[in-house]
Amino acid sequence: MSETTARLSKEDWVQGAFEVLVGKGIDQVKISPLATALKVTKGSFYWHFKDRRALLDAMLDAWYQQKTLDVITLVDATDTEPAARLLALMQSSIMARAGNILEAAIRSWARNDTAVNKKVGKIDAERIDYVKSLLLQMGFDQRSALSRARVVCFSHAGVFWVGNKMTKVQLLDFVQDLYLMTVTR
Repeated sequence: MSETTARLSKEDWVQGAFEVLVGKGIDQVKISPLATALKVTKGSFYWHFKDRRALLDAMLDAWYQQKTLDVITLVDATDTEPAARLLALMQSSIMARAGNILEAAIRSWARNDTAVNKKVGKIDAERIDYVKSLLLQMGFDQRSALSRARVVCFSHAGVFWVGNKMTKVQLLDFVQDLYLMTVTR
């Protein structure tokens, strides 16, 4: 066993799979080519995963952890007023170009896989609920908070498809405008 094989973690496999997903699509996330790209044997894969489906599930779990739970934890850790947390959330999630590319790839995958689509839908609902909770803390009523949260989250999702065509300045302007539209009564 090589030194690389011994040190390869489950997270390394997931990261490698993310790179393939982003570059080539979900149909190309396969065990043998991935092992070759990571310069390890397939045995390393089976040390961490039962099968390809387990890797795909781990990818979704990692994406959810990194792009939803970790972001919410980071934003909440600022311990600032809800409006400042909302702005920080919008800035961090929309401005993260690498995350946007992965987000687009995950959503593309979800369009063609019912189980993934269902999981992404649940994650979207959780994201909307979080934004809604911030807006409720800012004094918006339930209906308005939900509508505004949807606009924020749907706009956020839309940026994944066109955001790579926008300059950093355009993205910053977009975030600021979206924020003002969201919080202005």
